[in-house]
Amino acid sequence: MQAKETKLQDIIEGTKQYVIPLFQRTYSWTNKEWEILWKDLIELCEAENPRTHFIGSLVNMPTVSVPEGVAKFLLIDGQQRLTTIFVLLILLRNKAQEQKKQDFAEEINNTLLVNPYKKDNDFFNWHPMQTALNESLTEYIRHYLMRDGSIIKQNDVYYALKEKVTTTNAIEYLKDLQRFSVYYQRLIYPEFEPDEDLQKYFRRLNRIEVTTAYPLLLNFYGNYTANKISKADFVTFLKTLENYLIRRFVCNVPSNQLNKIFPTVYPLLETRHQDNHAEGVKTILQSKGYPKDAEFYKRFKETKFYGAGDRQIKTKLILETLEESFSHKEAVPFDNLTIEHIMPQTLSEWWQNHLGEDWEDTHELFLHTIGNLTLTAYNTELSNDDFTTKQKTYNDSHLELNKYFSPLSSWTRTEIEKRAEALAKQALNFWNYFGQESTATSDLEKVTGTSPTGLKILGQQFEVKTWRDVLEQTLNTVADLEPDKFEIIAQNFPRYLGKDKNKFRAIRQLQNGFFLEVNLSAQNIQKFCSQAMETIELTSDDWSVMVG
Repeated sequence: MQAKETKLQDIIEGTKQYVIPLFQRTYSWTNKEWEILWKDLIELCEAENPRTHFIGSLVNMPTVSVPEGVAKFLLIDGQQRLTTIFVLLILLRNKAQEQKKQDFAEEINNTLLVNPYKKDNDFFNWHPMQTALNESLTEYIRHYLMRDGSIIKQNDVYYALKEKVTTTNAIEYLKDLQRFSVYYQRLIYPEFEPDEDLQKYFRRLNRIEVTTAYPLLLNFYGNYTANKISKADFVTFLKTLENYLIRRFVCNVPSNQLNKIFPTVYPLLETRHQDNHAEGVKTILQSKGYPKDAEFYKRFKETKFYGAGDRQIKTKLILETLEESFSHKEAVPFDNLTIEHIMPQTLSEWWQNHLGEDWEDTHELFLHTIGNLTLTAYNTELSNDDFTTKQKTYNDSHLELNKYFSPLSSWTRTEIEKRAEALAKQALNFWNYFGQESTATSDLEKVTGTSPTGLKILGQQFEVKTWRDVLEQTLNTVADLEPDKFEIIAQNFPRYLGKDKNKFRAIRQLQNGFFLEVNLSAQNIQKFCSQAMETIELTSDDWSVMVG
């Protein structure tokens, strides 16, 4: 390496071209960095005797030398600074053009920005893959490299790629890299997929966050285009992947393991299921945290579907799918529909009276469950109207989902639970269990009448004797180990937690001084704990109850 002091003008003028390697991070400077550079420039412009300004070190290395043409240099360090300077020069050129100072504008353009007398890559280089994938390029290369089962961190992409590409295979490797980039573009931007069926499944998968499965998806897409698998097999795989992810989402199975699960699938297919990849995926994923029918059916009825983050996106997809499962010949477009709470988020006096004595419990525990959710284009108009008024709107709806409400005379906890059961059965039929063993829904274990014996939470285990013990110990442990998350629970469940003991019917005081409502049934305690854990993004690995 040769280090020397050089003026910036010497670096950027003439027949030189600076190429930012694909492994470099994308441009990330913001106001903070721009202001520092701008102040330096202003100081230099206004000084009577301008001093030499040190802009920082720039590290570059020449690419393969050529006897003629533009000299190309890989920019290893300093890309943020140099890019910003080029942006400033472009703005200066544009300003000069606006002020009719054409000679000055052309001087900047032709001596500092472009090489006007060169063609093709000698004129400029900003690549087809980069144009197609934008900021996803580096992530694409990482996923491409992981197709063989490797697990590669973002910071290791350059080194992993360097190990793969040699002087003897560079051309073929880059051709393959470019070919798979087309598939990747279609996966992340489904509008580029020419096949309408595949486009539909790509769109669905993108709504349930399928990033960790991209290496596996690339392998299947490559096999499909190479005629190693049929379109039917490819579609079967896409459905299997959606099924696996939806069931895990509903059952709150940790997603942080997916980046370790998916890379291992294809190598297992190649060694154990060469004859039928589509069916082999089912066998492999069945043993990797795939919920069975009993758990899926139970959690589908009870989980808190509506919430922050991407939960609403996934929930809307689920509701759309349930609507489509009716196979209506005149399907309604979903784009302008939103999720509607039948029992509204803010209860009027009418709703309180309608729900009955336990209206607070019903509202707290059933508001965001699937039984109380539907789709409508009249969410704002319906607001917190009474059920009779809402029912009229639902009756006029073209959605099959909303015809359910037509014969009903009330909307209370009982009706919400019945509808949840009906939708859960629909979900079982659509995202049906693809494994070899399943548990009938009639065999589901009931909470009422059971006695808990142990609680596992956040890596700790406790002996418990009642469901009230489960409730108290759960919240005491969260308050002790994750106080910020306890505050989130308290904010989301004011009906059960608070500092004013007079708000509650029967109380236990937690170690942090909060009061806890314990006049609850075993079923309500179990539902409250499950929803509280979902709210703070704890999963079945973080919280579970042993029942004797």
